[in-house]
Amino acid sequence: MNYQERKSSWSCWFCVFVATFLAFFFFFPTYIYNTFSFLFLFLFSLKRIKSLCDLSFS
Repeated sequence: MNYQERKSSWSCWFCVFVATFLAFFFFFPTYIYNTFSFLFLFLFSLKRIKSLCDLSFS
């Protein structure tokens, strides 16, 4: 993995974590009972998100 690939990977994960934080912060007060469902769906789709990031940064 060269520097550019590593930089793209970190940028991708940064975007993913920011989006997750914003979604969690937005949904938590209203959908507290769905939080675990949301986290489960996020973890389930994490690999797909990663592949989309790889495509967008390639």
